[in-house]
Amino acid sequence: MSDRGWILGGLAVVVALVMIPFWGNLSVRASARGPGLAAPAQQTTCVLPVNAMAASHARLLLQWMNTGVRENHHTFTAFNGKVYPVSLESTCLSCHTSASFCNRCHNYVGASAPSCWHCHQGTAQVSQEAP
Repeated sequence: MSDRGWILGGLAVVVALVMIPFWGNLSVRASARGPGLAAPAQQTTCVLPVNAMAASHARLLLQWMNTGVRENHHTFTAFNGKVYPVSLESTCLSCHTSASFCNRCHNYVGASAPSCWHCHQGTAQVSQEAP
């Protein structure tokens, strides 16, 4: 008795079952290019290069929180020598005025939505009181 047909048929079924997830992903035609964020029209540069900002903006914002709020150091010198105020509202939110800018990337990578917008509304309301 030859079981060759049963063995080859069984292997074909196993291979087909293993390949179903791959075929499903091919049919979706998902883009691996990312959310396609564009720089704001009025700004040509940021405090960090685009790749560095995408990779480490959370670290930069935490550093700004520590230096600006806790250490009372309120300027940041960018990679190009330009000096920016250490302020989410005066620096970042002056160009990125909508939460959708942040949410598109955060949703794309599966990160939780940033909580910046709970307190920072995109307009600088800096108090001029003496310390």
